[in-house]
Amino acid sequence: MSSDVASSPPAITNRGHTLAYSAIPQELLDRIIDFLHDERDALAACSLVHRRWLPASSLHLFSLFRWPPCKTHWYGGSDWHRYACWCRQLLDSSKTLEGIELLFRNSPRISDNVRDLRIVMWTARRTTTPREIAHIFDALPRLQSLDIGNLDFSQGVSLASDQSTPRFLRRLRLGHISSNVDLQNIYDLLSCFETISTLSFQSSDLKATASEPPNVPAVRTKVNTLELLLTHPASGGGWIGGVCAHIDVSSLTTLAVQNPSNTRLNTDALSATLHGLLTRCTALRTLVCHFGVYRGLATYPHPCPTLREVHFVHALQYSSAYVGDAPWLSIRDMLGRPLGATVRDVLFDLELTNITEDEEPEPDVCALEQGFKRVLERMDWAPLAAAVGGLRSVTFDVKLKLLQAVEERDPSRGSTKMYMVSRAWKGQPEVYRVILEGVAGERLAIAARPRLLYRVTFVPIS
Repeated sequence: MSSDVASSPPAITNRGHTLAYSAIPQELLDRIIDFLHDERDALAACSLVHRRWLPASSLHLFSLFRWPPCKTHWYGGSDWHRYACWCRQLLDSSKTLEGIELLFRNSPRISDNVRDLRIVMWTARRTTTPREIAHIFDALPRLQSLDIGNLDFSQGVSLASDQSTPRFLRRLRLGHISSNVDLQNIYDLLSCFETISTLSFQSSDLKATASEPPNVPAVRTKVNTLELLLTHPASGGGWIGGVCAHIDVSSLTTLAVQNPSNTRLNTDALSATLHGLLTRCTALRTLVCHFGVYRGLATYPHPCPTLREVHFVHALQYSSAYVGDAPWLSIRDMLGRPLGATVRDVLFDLELTNITEDEEPEPDVCALEQGFKRVLERMDWAPLAAAVGGLRSVTFDVKLKLLQAVEERDPSRGSTKMYMVSRAWKGQPEVYRVILEGVAGERLAIAARPRLLYRVTFVPIS
């Protein structure tokens, strides 16, 4: 117990009025605890004040359980290294998941309040099965979000004897799944849930591409939002059909096909896969696609009567003398086909990155602003102008990264390390928004102009 809490009087005194801790109305108590939801030290102190304060404090204190506890190992962060901390020996241990399960089963005060569970293991961990994972989340009655990374479901272990009653899950993320995964194990894991609000699946190009799983349940898992991350350079998304075979595609309202690394994809194979998926989506309202993905959708020949929103995501690196590929080369073809006939709102999520060398002087505000304007002016706006005439709204959401390449020599090792840091900026997002609005408004000078919205934010790197 901290000294502050230990020396506190058993009452709250304010303006001469004394109110016992036990007499505080529950509604006021909940408001106090909810206000402190991000202050872990304060929540810990509150949990020691009075027995009535403990449940509300525990709800926030134990809402997230992440293993390993450090951020070093989470999906290749900037400081990721295999030997960076003591967690490595625990991650490689075959007893790790069993220990986590034991912790939850023996600590109901923790397990009853965990709503977000995140577990990542080393790729060397080859013995993980859906049964081990199921045992863990079966011990978490309030679990809403499950994030699993670097687990190899290559062992042919059925969950039939271990499944609890299927329940709702707000989010399930399967990250960095092995290319040799046994899809039946993925099906078994999904079948533990009746409804998954958001299913996010990231994999290299899975070798198992069966259109139907060996054991299809009578009632498939309902998914509202499906996020598919393509990470393999030659990926055609052949595994998508296998994953979607187990879910109720007719329940999808949002489909996001992402290519976060902007790798070149097998467009022909991807087109065939996505076309087959779209024909089964009867309630789809929102479509999100990254660069390279919407080229695979540009040839889709059928209408999608329920589709209303399309989000295009693209990352672009530029300098004062170079601008990469324009992000909307295939958008006109896509929106001009039956697929785009019912689309009313389009959002362009653009990430513009400007990199300067270490030895270059700090650019002045005017130089940064003019460079941003030149990038926008050099883009080919003609395809976009031809496509947006019948839309209700077009939104440009630009995230601007100003980076500096730093070279640092390590005398002890005789090697050189290069990394990126955020360059200091003195401009205001409002100035850049006005520039974007001016260029876009000029380039999109069309007769029936839709409502144009603009937003610019600066994004520092960690």
